[in-house]
Amino acid sequence: SSSGLAALATALVEAAGLDLSRPEISTIARRGSTSAARAVTGGFSDLRAGSNDADCRSKRLDVPLEDDVRIVGAVIPAYKETEAAHEEAAESHMFEGRLAHVHEQLADMRDALGRGDFERSFEIAEHDTLSLAATTMTGPSGWVYWKP
Repeated sequence: SSSGLAALATALVEAAGLDLSRPEISTIARRGSTSAARAVTGGFSDLRAGSNDADCRSKRLDVPLEDDVRIVGAVIPAYKETEAAHEEAAESHMFEGRLAHVHEQLADMRDALGRGDFERSFEIAEHDTLSLAATTMTGPSGWVYWKP
């Protein structure tokens, strides 16, 4: 969904004849999903939280790791809806704990990426993934996204 919404926002801007930067286009894509906003700017992108388009837009980070990292995609059947997962996470008793450390974690990630520290960047990413999974697993429905 993120790449599709990013493409749609970019196409809408082009069709309207607007001359917008990728960060400006990200504010349009963000209306579809936050992942789409980051997909507009590509690579390693940072989406700042904010209450308006000027504050909340995606910016591509200049990261030395970009030339060394490749993405491998796998087709995995989806059996959970993203919106429902967000609601589940917010109802978890672990959600406040996740929020308490996320800003520091993002600062650490920006720093590690800026230094080109592959190991630290992916340690932080893995920790965040597990933290997010913990919130959905401890939500009202106890969702588990992987199977043995």
